[in-house]
Amino acid sequence: MDFIRQTERPIFEDLVWMKPEKVTDDQQIIIMGGHAQALQAPMQLFNACEQQKLEISILLPDVVKKTLSTGTAQSGLLFAPSTPAGSFSLTGFEEIMTTIEAYNFLLLAGDLSSNQETKQLLSKITTEFKDFKIATENILKSLSLADLMKAQNLILILNSNQLKPLIEQRTKLSYSPNLPTDAFVKILKALKTELNLIIFHNQHLFIKIEQQICASQMSLKFDFNQDKQFHLASLIAYYLTYNPSNMFANLVTASWQKNFI
Repeated sequence: MDFIRQTERPIFEDLVWMKPEKVTDDQQIIIMGGHAQALQAPMQLFNACEQQKLEISILLPDVVKKTLSTGTAQSGLLFAPSTPAGSFSLTGFEEIMTTIEAYNFLLLAGDLSSNQETKQLLSKITTEFKDFKIATENILKSLSLADLMKAQNLILILNSNQLKPLIEQRTKLSYSPNLPTDAFVKILKALKTELNLIIFHNQHLFIKIEQQICASQMSLKFDFNQDKQFHLASLIAYYLTYNPSNMFANLVTASWQKNFI
């Protein structure tokens, strides 16, 4: 067998039962996302991370300062220059890099706009920020898979249909949403990419890091929507904060089905 399966029991049980109750304050995480008309994604991801008792800051375009209610928690709330339309501005690149480089993890929440200026900014950030980055398929509204190919230490969470263009470009194999597990693993083996992938396909979460692959079985009712993707992103950040040396084991453990009950 050229991949491992995870079912009702976690493969890396020690990671599940030995995790600390709270990560240390020096393992800092920053969330980046949103624009003037949409703050749901970064706030939703912020809430998911808070449930994991993570130390979090959130970086938003400065135009939203005036739209945030007075009841919004100001602790950990940071701002960067905006375009006239209300998204992150390319002119703020140096300022943004100075801010995010003080953190160990960058979570790209989405709702980032698809205008060309913000796209250029995000492409530079994903290339220049060398530490762990986690993004869900929401990021593909602003950047293509091709734009993300040069990013180091990027963990990308998505549904398998979003991977179809990369499969068609880089392999000679055919993709369909109903491919059985073995056939989909064959595609993942043939797919040469530096991206660290977690892909939902046929009621499994597939973890691919280089040639290491795990198929983690999920329940028949499991729906990999944005809420579940953000929950998984927060779990990955949690596990990696206290055990950063084994990314594959952490991603497999975060994808264990009982984390979603």
